[in-house]
Amino acid sequence: LALGAGGASASVAVSQSGWAWGNPSPQGNTLRSIAFAGALGYAVGDNGTTLKTQDGGASWAGLATGTSGQLTHVQIVDSNTVVVGSANGCVLRISTDGGTTFTRIFTVAESKCTDQVQAFSFVSAQVGFLLLRSGSVLMTNDGGNTFSRATGVPGTSASSGGGGNVGVDIHFTSPTAGIVFAGPPSAGQSSEFKTSDGGVSWTPVTLPAADITAVHFVDPSHAFALGPNTLLSSADGGGTWTSEPIAAGNSFTSIDCTDPLTCVLTVAAGDHLVRTADGGATSSVTTPSSALILAAAYSSPTRVVGAGSGGATVVSNDGGANFTTGSSDIGGQYFRLRSGPGGMVSAPGANAVHALSRN
Repeated sequence: LALGAGGASASVAVSQSGWAWGNPSPQGNTLRSIAFAGALGYAVGDNGTTLKTQDGGASWAGLATGTSGQLTHVQIVDSNTVVVGSANGCVLRISTDGGTTFTRIFTVAESKCTDQVQAFSFVSAQVGFLLLRSGSVLMTNDGGNTFSRATGVPGTSASSGGGGNVGVDIHFTSPTAGIVFAGPPSAGQSSEFKTSDGGVSWTPVTLPAADITAVHFVDPSHAFALGPNTLLSSADGGGTWTSEPIAAGNSFTSIDCTDPLTCVLTVAAGDHLVRTADGGATSSVTTPSSALILAAAYSSPTRVVGAGSGGATVVSNDGGANFTTGSSDIGGQYFRLRSGPGGMVSAPGANAVHALSRN
């Protein structure tokens, strides 16, 4: 049971319950992905947690997604439309009213689904593409109400020739132009294919040695592909790629950039962030929190917001050089609650610790 410390920020509702977090603040579920479009941002994570901020991560409000599944992906399509889902999972939901309500799309069952959704890419509130773990690609023209099947990714079980690769990530810059990555189920050399006809046909793209787990577009031309010991950059929409030096020794899990050169990256261990100001030629390392930071993104050219284990959030206003804690936890172990005068609640705990809530 969570207690609120005096002066803590507004509490966030717990998914699928009538309770709200008091400690830690704003909530305590691990956050795994974060995205911003200016000051508007969303963070998603365990137990269906989806948070929204409209002030660059200074404060957060909890949204009711209607699922308790783990969420690992979030895409802000426009000021009203956001899509959340689980990589290698069964949960996929869309909101077209700024997160007030979410609608289940594509998947009928959100557990033990027959073909898991690996990644998604929406180019508008109506037009979007799904990449399934099997390598199948599907397209919607009506905001997820219906989907039509495109050509399966070559080298996967969904293709006409079959194969042992699985879908990894997908990105479309228009209703017709996009790229897709596939690779071995565990680790190994990735493959890339591009399309200019909405996935009706796929053309192979030559890649350097790379084990790609995610792709991120800064703009329609500039992109990064990343993974264990992998960071590739492209200046032509994913048509050609260059290996960047900072990949060596790093297992990158996500990247966000304020321009084609200035980026912040997370690593699998979650124990530090990597920053680059030259597109991956050189880097610096920052440890922003004692909690693991699993996701980070820019809400402005100078403001970086990170999120991670136990709902931890951190904020930097100098491009990621220095951080302040955006969440709070009174710490300790507490065993019971006792009411007091004037609405006060006290909680005795271990090691002679005593917590009070006056609100």
